[in-house]
Amino acid sequence: MNRIKIPACIDDRLEELNELCDRYPESIPTHAAAGFLRIHPENLKACIETGNCPFAFYWKKNIDGYRAFKIPTVTFYIWYTKGFALI
Repeated sequence: MNRIKIPACIDDRLEELNELCDRYPESIPTHAAAGFLRIHPENLKACIETGNCPFAFYWKKNIDGYRAFKIPTVTFYIWYTKGFALI
């Protein structure tokens, strides 16, 4: 059987993703998702606000501009793996 060997770096990242999902089974805090993506949390929030993150959404909680963010774990997992890991 011809199988493609998964590089160790990919296997490590998928293990890290699994650990992130196990730690946050319902929703992933923005700081944790940003850490996983290796970006600054404020940059991730800005990306979410502009609608460029299909795995997350946000809303303004009050007139002072306080924002709330939600990254559902299942949505983030499927986005990152493109559903491949579910096959």
